[in-house]
Amino acid sequence: MKLEEQSTLTTEEPITNEDSRVDEGVRPQSRLKVVLARLSSDRSVRSGLFAFALTRAIVFTIFIMATQLSFYDNPPKQFGDLQNVRVSLERVQFARKMRDLVQRADGNWYLGIARDGYENAPFDATREHNWAFFPVYPLMVRAAALLSGDYALSAMTLSNLFLLLALVLLHKTALVFGSDEKVADRAVLYAAAFPTSYFFSVAQTESLFLLLSVGCFYAARRERWLAAGLTGAIASATRAIGILLLPALIVLYLQRRRGKFRPWEVACLLLIPTGLLLFMLHLYRLTGNALAFKDVLVAWKRSGAFFLTPLYNFMMNPLLVGSYWDFGLLNFSASIMALACGVVLAVRREWALSLYTLGCVLAPLSSSEIGLQSLTRYVMVVFPIFIVLAHFARRAWVDQMIRAVFFVLLGLMSAMYALNVSLALS
Repeated sequence: MKLEEQSTLTTEEPITNEDSRVDEGVRPQSRLKVVLARLSSDRSVRSGLFAFALTRAIVFTIFIMATQLSFYDNPPKQFGDLQNVRVSLERVQFARKMRDLVQRADGNWYLGIARDGYENAPFDATREHNWAFFPVYPLMVRAAALLSGDYALSAMTLSNLFLLLALVLLHKTALVFGSDEKVADRAVLYAAAFPTSYFFSVAQTESLFLLLSVGCFYAARRERWLAAGLTGAIASATRAIGILLLPALIVLYLQRRRGKFRPWEVACLLLIPTGLLLFMLHLYRLTGNALAFKDVLVAWKRSGAFFLTPLYNFMMNPLLVGSYWDFGLLNFSASIMALACGVVLAVRREWALSLYTLGCVLAPLSSSEIGLQSLTRYVMVVFPIFIVLAHFARRAWVDQMIRAVFFVLLGLMSAMYALNVSLALS
């Protein structure tokens, strides 16, 4: 906070002096220069922009190269046979290729909701329905598409914008929770370079939810309880896991207030579930089942399970690295890493961050007995993990190791996603 006050003092005086010297016609341009100067001097903005530019350049370069790959022959019949390929950048149809990429996996569901809304029919779990997908992101895509006329590219643009804002805010959040600037820089880079962070750039809720969850904690840590409650309400209507912001922020509130409760502030935090409750009301009107978002998951073969069951099942056959839609090794590693970070936060008495981290991992682990499908995607939006890793990487060799692993896997997984390999789509 002292650093923020100092930066404010250094910029306020030039603004006043400059405004007094220019006439009304020059002021807009002058103010724009001031805003740009402030942004360029903000380390959070610089750190977020750097991580965003570097990782998105890697992701989109791989996307373009992979989508321009074509095979001359049929697949090899036996080991040792050559596979002839052609990669041409002569006619890169960027817009069409990106439309294809953003609509894969769950992207089709979100874009369908943005275009046509939710299915209005009695509840049925014998097949998949779009009731399982929450409304805030498709509503934003719909609003953007009204201006652009293109749902897929609007979704991709929004996702990348949300990611950039989330990275800047993550840096600021790491600072207000006591990290130094170098730790915050590393946390931002790790989040942007996470092996499945290409999901931040397609028609998925990951980037929006990361922005909302980080913003919720940032506001709460600065004791802006109304802002925290409203942001949390939007988050709970973005992903079901957003409801876990409520217990985490209550713990943070207890830590900050130390027994001195103010009814208004507590009421602000109780706004968090309203996003989920409004969605449930809408589903009840459409299907007759307020819990349709949860009950329909049976069609995806997801049901309640003991949280250790998926981990145990993988350990019983660890040589099966991945199959179908489950990259077991990567999902298992991400889950263990996330659980370990949650424990570390508890040891450090960061109770709110620890509760949120553990809850966000244990909830998806408890939803399926058949495997660890999509666990990496659930982990990638749990921002305290990256702060813990950044603290752990104070030694240069640890930092370099994490970067090497993340960037190599990001390149591999991005290529697999572009080539429509199912292991990279979940």
